[in-house]
Amino acid sequence: MRWEDGKFFTSPGVSAGMDLAPAPIARMLDNETSINIAQRAEYEGHRDGGWDPFARLNGLT
Repeated sequence: MRWEDGKFFTSPGVSAGMDLAPAPIARMLDNETSINIAQRAEYEGHRDGGWDPFARLNGLT
């Protein structure tokens, strides 16, 4: 999950921050470069803000 307000990008938590990272890269460069960088880092991002594998563990479902 991420929020964008003009030049500001924010996200809650460490994992969300990792999911956020490609967004400003895509904005500054382009989407293809952003995807390439994520792949080189062996990172598979999650764009579905409703996907939370830890929700059940924390009593949120």
